[in-house]
Amino acid sequence: MNNYNSYLVRQWLLPDEQPASEGESKVRFQVFDIEHVQSGRRTRVRQLDDAKTWIESISAEGPNRDTK
Repeated sequence: MNNYNSYLVRQWLLPDEQPASEGESKVRFQVFDIEHVQSGRRTRVRQLDDAKTWIESISAEGPNRDTK
């Protein structure tokens, strides 16, 4: 049986308040908000690798894990 999961991923790029030097990014940091659509579980992380790890852990739990 296949296990399908849906995720909603939002990314915020929060700017630095100080003017950037030429060639530098004004992005101070980023935030990822991830929601597992089927269960409503969500997390917020600053690194894309952490988002990937969370998604993989939810997907590995298999079906029938709804917490709503």
